[in-house]
Amino acid sequence: MSITEINVPNHMSNPTDLKPNPNPVGRCEIFIVSYWKDFPWLELCLRSIAKYCRGFAGVTVAYPNRDWPQFSEIAKRFPWVKGKTYYEHEGSGMVQHMEIMARADEFVPHGTEYVLHHDSDGMFNVLTTPEDFFRNDKPAYLYRTWESLTGHDGVVSDCAQWREPTDAQLGFASEVYTMCVNTQIMPIWFYQHYRHCLESVHGDLHKYFISGKNSFPQDRMDFTAMGAFAHKRWHGAFSWYDVENGQPHPRDPKKAWWSHGGLTPEIRAEIESILSV
Repeated sequence: MSITEINVPNHMSNPTDLKPNPNPVGRCEIFIVSYWKDFPWLELCLRSIAKYCRGFAGVTVAYPNRDWPQFSEIAKRFPWVKGKTYYEHEGSGMVQHMEIMARADEFVPHGTEYVLHHDSDGMFNVLTTPEDFFRNDKPAYLYRTWESLTGHDGVVSDCAQWREPTDAQLGFASEVYTMCVNTQIMPIWFYQHYRHCLESVHGDLHKYFISGKNSFPQDRMDFTAMGAFAHKRWHGAFSWYDVENGQPHPRDPKKAWWSHGGLTPEIRAEIESILSV
């Protein structure tokens, strides 16, 4: 497979800027938040990382401490993965997952300079290095307008529904939609600024997240809020790519599925074909 297949819904337009950053970047840790139900996906994901990822400092997986018995089996098969536990508030798994993402700097190893957020149900399918996520020596960020997610004949992407909760979480009107991909690299210093913003609006961060609606559609955000905050407050720290204008932009070096839909035999077979190339 020479290039990533476009994920659905399609939030990209012309992923042909395939040349990675020419200069090496700092220590980059892949960070995944997972739990017992997604561990079958996670195992496949880790296999894809082992096959296709090079140059990363390591992989850290954060998971609820109650899931240690299941994770210990994964740890035996992937001893190079660092497991980090946290206490999961009952009935708040998904929204607390978003809190853990906002605390990534508290989970990755000391000395980490960049964090690559990744999900259990995303499979790398091309050779990937940290430099693939940088342009002009800055983390690359893909975006489009919120308005582009809807059309004259109705909804083009159901992701338009995340605009209101994103704005409510940040305490200001977000300018752009930034979850064009869900494998995103962030500088380690970003998280403290992001949490300070949320705390200034909502007070105690943990209470804010666990008090959220845990069923779909959730009212606590991760990628859309982090990206909108970066775009407004730290714009100069990233290289921004408007995917609406048709200009070349970095590809997504993985294919993503939706773990809530289940790991069907057909999906597993497709993933195995990626891993066997």
